[in-house]
Amino acid sequence: MDAKRHIAWLYEQLPGLIEQGILTEEQSENIKARFGAAEVKPAYNWAFIIISIIGVLLVGGGIILIFAYNWENLSKAWRTVLSILPLVLGLAIYGYMFMRRRQSVAWVEGAATFLMLMLASSIALVSQTYHILGSTEEFLLTWLVPGVVLLYLAPSSLCAIIYYIGIASFAAESRGSGSASYWFLLAAGIPHLIWAWRRMEEPIRYRLLGWALALTFPFGWFGAIETPIVLYSFWGTAAVLGLMFLLEPFSKPEAHVNPVFQPFRTFAVVATYIFLMVLTYWDRYDMVAVEQLWQGDRYAPWAAAINFIVWLVMVGSYIFLLARRFRSLSVQGYFAALFPVFLLLLLFASPHTEGWVPRLAANVYLFAWGLAYLWSGVRYSRMGLVNLGMLITLALIAFRFFDTEWSYLVKGLAFVGLGLAFLGGNWALSKRVKS
Repeated sequence: MDAKRHIAWLYEQLPGLIEQGILTEEQSENIKARFGAAEVKPAYNWAFIIISIIGVLLVGGGIILIFAYNWENLSKAWRTVLSILPLVLGLAIYGYMFMRRRQSVAWVEGAATFLMLMLASSIALVSQTYHILGSTEEFLLTWLVPGVVLLYLAPSSLCAIIYYIGIASFAAESRGSGSASYWFLLAAGIPHLIWAWRRMEEPIRYRLLGWALALTFPFGWFGAIETPIVLYSFWGTAAVLGLMFLLEPFSKPEAHVNPVFQPFRTFAVVATYIFLMVLTYWDRYDMVAVEQLWQGDRYAPWAAAINFIVWLVMVGSYIFLLARRFRSLSVQGYFAALFPVFLLLLLFASPHTEGWVPRLAANVYLFAWGLAYLWSGVRYSRMGLVNLGMLITLALIAFRFFDTEWSYLVKGLAFVGLGLAFLGGNWALSKRVKS
């Protein structure tokens, strides 16, 4: 373990030595080849951390249930004391962790999560005691704004996951201009994700946070934007998926990367496939009104301006990453990365064509994407890509079969033939891989 840490330290110094002229690029590569990978496992037990977090959640839930018992029979003074007590207890435990156990990941995650839950509990209990009226989004805002400190004071990734879920719930619950505040809340939580991404010795942090943000972002996106505006809800969604696909660095086409390890790219591919499948049935494209982007539809001018700025940032980031990584894209990657361009062409062309034309274009695009996966899988002998390509093409064909008026016999024979083709392709490729 110590040797690996020394090697990791040496690799960190190599760029500086190259800039100073002490080493050349070739010598740096020779050093890396000599010592090998410098993967340093975190010096803690994840099982212990998970058990600590579960224990914290059980204790927090138990405290809330104990307070709920016979709550109505207590005086207002006792209710006030008991309402503030969870927060005081959470602060005491967090203070002890911050002063004495700050280097322990289990203590940081457990104490920070406990304090965040107790903060929510105290806010809810005080509101109930004094009959402070308010909506769900107001409660979430009151809880999450001070809670964001726990993401950075002693960085807690579990608090960040709770925070992402909370702000997405806030955007989904909000109605009208107030939902645009989601972007400020999201901006406050993104630096923690960047911090986790840079800590390559703890990749599980980034993966968990990435999946949490990818799965909650659609609720925040559709909650914050004005969905009647086509360039937000329709094309803007495609641009966001394209940006997600391009966010993470690409590996070599022949390299196998577990999709779980790339949360944003995996989510973008799945969501783009679903989007395209919907487009194969879609024949109604509203007129594109560009001026709605900065004028808004129903939101106040300040909220419309915030959404427009966010839209510009996301579209600009998508264009920048597309230009930067275009050459490193795989064949199937072009279809996912260029989907926003394809959809933009459909939006402008569909009002001037028959309704079947955009549906046909979506079918062709999706079918070509499946063939691209098949081609890459055969070329690089990767069964996963072959299966995915066949799944995309066969699913498209199956949906089109249900749209036809052919007899059950013809459909049955077609499905048998497609199934045999699926099995035969896998068998042929497996023989090729073994040879």
